[in-house]
Amino acid sequence: MTDRNDLERVAGAALRRRAFTNRGMLPPTHLADMGRELVGLLLDPQENLDHPAARMVARGLSFVSAQEAGLAVQQAALDAADLPMLAQVSGRMATLIAAWHKAELDGLRREQEDLREAVVRALAEQREESDRQRLAAERSQQEQDRLAALVTELSAPVIPLYDGILVLPLIGSIDTRRAQDVMENVLESISRHQADSLIIDITGVAMVDTGVVQHLLQTARAVGLLGATVVLVGINPEIAQTITQLGLVITEIITLGTLQEGIVYALRRRGLSVQAITAASAAAARQGTARLSLWR
Repeated sequence: MTDRNDLERVAGAALRRRAFTNRGMLPPTHLADMGRELVGLLLDPQENLDHPAARMVARGLSFVSAQEAGLAVQQAALDAADLPMLAQVSGRMATLIAAWHKAELDGLRREQEDLREAVVRALAEQREESDRQRLAAERSQQEQDRLAALVTELSAPVIPLYDGILVLPLIGSIDTRRAQDVMENVLESISRHQADSLIIDITGVAMVDTGVVQHLLQTARAVGLLGATVVLVGINPEIAQTITQLGLVITEIITLGTLQEGIVYALRRRGLSVQAITAASAAAARQGTARLSLWR
């Protein structure tokens, strides 16, 4: 049986190695406590990991750090030939990864909405000031242009999720101008990251009509010319019904229900997967005939 204290030390050491990837002002002295908390998530039975993952993300612990700690714990169980713990840790890590991605994307969406609301308020205040001070019209226009550019940038955030996989969460309405900005940002990001999969999440899109679908199809064709594939996720029943009633055809885009399914599909295209490690594969690894990791 693998000693829990040893696993906690292994997890803490892994977190310290990846401390530079954390966000905010997360003190290094807190990493040992987080290592113990991560080991608890992997070993102790819990029905739902969404809340613990969201709490640790809010404290600034990055996915890369958590993944590194999980792999270290997994390797420690493998080195100790503790097959029951190895199988448990591998299965829990798969669940924790899904919860972590959800927490990070939820946090990003909240930050985007807060920033967009702040920018809109700033634009409204600037327009009122411009009405009161006509002599400052030129300076006011320049400031409005700067803020409008910031709104555009926040409208199409392309997130590198994994090597070769990008995520584009869309929120709010999509008009012609925003669609053009989205396409330009997407194509530049695919070229820069050499990506082969783009997951477009429309969970936050308020309404889908013919124009929105046409914009998505145009983006998919442009992405295809760069050798990448578009995966559309987040289609709720209302949007599905709207698309059907309008007689729209989106066969050029792969559609899946949730972001998690999109991530699994994109990983599979690269020959990767999120899965539990069996006792048989663990035995093969000890004999030097196979290499175990979270993703393979």
